[in-house]
Amino acid sequence: INLGAAIHILDSIGMDFVLKKDMDLTNYCLNKMLKYNDVVIYGETCTETCPRAGTISFNIKKMNHGLVAAILNDYFNIAVRNECFCAHPYVEKMLELTHSEEINHAKEKLHQMAWHTEPWMGMVRVSFGMYNDKTEVDLFIAAIKDIIINSDNYSKKYTINIHGDYTHKDFSFSSKDYF
Repeated sequence: INLGAAIHILDSIGMDFVLKKDMDLTNYCLNKMLKYNDVVIYGETCTETCPRAGTISFNIKKMNHGLVAAILNDYFNIAVRNECFCAHPYVEKMLELTHSEEINHAKEKLHQMAWHTEPWMGMVRVSFGMYNDKTEVDLFIAAIKDIIINSDNYSKKYTINIHGDYTHKDFSFSSKDYF
């Protein structure tokens, strides 16, 4: 029933409108992200050459994807996905194409360190929906800028737990309090 209702709403809005809005937001965000040398964007950045589906996969240089995702969540209330997005072979290939020297060096040392400490083992993905607008993209870009400027300060506030997740040293969330 929910799927039928969603399809009905999308049909009434018009998929051409949905696609145009999606592409406008994606282009707007890409153009803003390209202004930061510390941001690595994966895939083609010209959506006229290669259209994107409302997502941008990226990393911030010298920062782990998990840490960036945790900071966006904890400090800016921005939910993103990180790591390999259920597309491990694709992500691995994209990372190899972009960071081949770093990966080869890190693979040599891999037996000495946990996989999750290497920023090249995943990406951060921001995604847009019909409900997003340019104001929210601007907030995301401001968060990225703040993370770049204050990366050392943020890094000191996190530890990595036994599952490879970044957890804040001063606060934590437990669903047990709510459910």
